[in-house]
Amino acid sequence: MTLDRGALCLVLHAHLPLVRHPENPHHLEEHWYFEAMADCYLPILSMLDRLNRDQIPGRLTLSLSPTLLSMLDDELLRDRFEEYLERRIALARSEFERTRDLPTFHRLAGWYLGLFEDTLEEFQKTYQRDVASALATHHQNGRLELITCAGTHAVLPLLHQETTRRAHIDLAVEQFHARFGFYPTGLWLPECGYQPGLERLLEQRDIRYTILECHALPANSTGGHNHRFCPAASDNGLAFFTRDQAASAQVWSATTGYPGDPDYREFYRDIGFDLEAIHLGSFLAPDGIRTQTGLKYYRITQAGEPKLPYEPDLAQQKVAEHAAHFIASRMEQLQSAPQTLPCRPLVLAAFDAELFGHWWFEGPAFLEQLFRQVAASPLDLVTPGDYLEAQSALPVASPGTSSWGYNGFFEAWLNPDRNAWLYRYLHHAEDRLWASFHRVAVSTSQEKNEALAQAIRELLLAQGSDWSFILNTGTAVEYAVSRIQDHLETVHRLLDMVENGEIDRSFVHARQERWGIFSGLDLVGLWSKAS
Repeated sequence: MTLDRGALCLVLHAHLPLVRHPENPHHLEEHWYFEAMADCYLPILSMLDRLNRDQIPGRLTLSLSPTLLSMLDDELLRDRFEEYLERRIALARSEFERTRDLPTFHRLAGWYLGLFEDTLEEFQKTYQRDVASALATHHQNGRLELITCAGTHAVLPLLHQETTRRAHIDLAVEQFHARFGFYPTGLWLPECGYQPGLERLLEQRDIRYTILECHALPANSTGGHNHRFCPAASDNGLAFFTRDQAASAQVWSATTGYPGDPDYREFYRDIGFDLEAIHLGSFLAPDGIRTQTGLKYYRITQAGEPKLPYEPDLAQQKVAEHAAHFIASRMEQLQSAPQTLPCRPLVLAAFDAELFGHWWFEGPAFLEQLFRQVAASPLDLVTPGDYLEAQSALPVASPGTSSWGYNGFFEAWLNPDRNAWLYRYLHHAEDRLWASFHRVAVSTSQEKNEALAQAIRELLLAQGSDWSFILNTGTAVEYAVSRIQDHLETVHRLLDMVENGEIDRSFVHARQERWGIFSGLDLVGLWSKAS
């Protein structure tokens, strides 16, 4: 085998739960979205712009969950994101003045001020507040391969009925087509959650590939994976790409991964928690709750030593070194690939997009260095779609039930001590909705259909994997429980209306306004087809 046959595939999965609270302009959970926009999505877009400007070859795959896509197009959230950036800028200006007698922090405050001002200008002027369309442009010009993700990010094997799994897939595919004007060829299964039978549902929507954890495919007698360097296919032709463990660990691991380098920015030392409240301005909530501001003055530093000030130039040097190390490691892997592989050897590295920029501040710069350095290496940066176009046939395999996350078999979302209690309520609401749907069928009453469509939305939102994951980690538990309870109570209230024929139009319209995901689709018609 020669290295010029080897390929590297980078896949980023972009997802956040749908969080919007028109009733509260200071809702802290909306900051999840604002921070990801400012620190991850916009920096990645800027990176793609620079690569295009400098004509650097290589392609990136990006999955967009329907909930995130809905937020990207939400005018309320666009307005609030602008206000969030303006608060960041005001805080940085205040810090620039406060630190005049502290030269190191004064320089950092000025650096942050320029960064935040550039981010606002990009959002408003470069991208015209429309990040999804900017991503679509990169798809059209060949830099990106955009794919979708099922429904509201429910772990599909943990749903009660196959018809619900089909509905999540159908809605994602149709929303993607309505937004971008073309159908996706790939679909990221939420949490990489797979069970036999899902390949049929994906194939029915002309999905060509999905991505699984490596243990989903059978291992050979030596303990290695037959499909480590070569994707497999189901009997119906759906391609299964698997995440490479070694590539993932170098970036993902909290202990041995690149993001833990002492010279990178420390995520947890934010002035929102370090400074006295009087210095935080509008970043201090009316009730006094503190939150991340984006101004972080320290680097990770060697364990056991006092935190040192962050040095952006030093961090950028480490980025270049780590990108070179990552590429050399992938080339070494590919050299070890068996000569008898039935396909071009491939290493696929897949991550949550929010790692790059949000959790790992230097992550977008790392990605950019990868593109630039791969251009001078024997590797090709390809997408799964590119790979399948060039590959005539794949070995056939039948993946097993699996997920990513702790222990690799759904434990993070089905923990008997933390979140398993949730599913009796989710399954009851799911079963009741289908039973009511079959009894009522598609009504000639617009009011009844609107109530039924909103019941579908509420169930879908309750089923999102984020809530069970939050219950498992123990963070923002009160918010997760309140969202689950609110959506499920609304499902039952709406179904009572549908079954009794007494529709409270004001309530239905209020819920449509509040939680109107998939609003451009015929939810009742698509739900009917799924059955």
